[in-house]
Amino acid sequence: MNRSDIRGAATPAPAPAQAVGQALTGDWLAGADVPAGASPTRIVAWLGTRGWPAARLASARDEARLAGLPWPRPVPAGERGGLGAAQFQTLLRECLLLLGLDHEPPVLRDLTAAPGAADRRLAGEVPPHHGRVG
Repeated sequence: MNRSDIRGAATPAPAPAQAVGQALTGDWLAGADVPAGASPTRIVAWLGTRGWPAARLASARDEARLAGLPWPRPVPAGERGGLGAAQFQTLLRECLLLLGLDHEPPVLRDLTAAPGAADRRLAGEVPPHHGRVG
């Protein structure tokens, strides 16, 4: 698959490093220095040379989550550098491990806050075999 820029010029097929970069930064990182293959070590080093060290990626993660956005961001199948979904997720997790971003920071919930719509919906769900009361 070839990506095209806004002028319609064909660009090379995406590389796994670009797919990981898109998932972690939200930006498409292009350039002549994109590492070939799917080596997590080379991808993490490449991200650092592009201005995305672990600390900046952690900030991007926190900002995305505060905005209610998923992180890592989803990457369309055609932009995963030829990797299947499971292969891409494995590569992404290995990169997160190398970056020290492989764990989810604890999120404390304010128990005094009123339940939101999603909480009320979940609380109202009853398995069919329990029957509905009321």
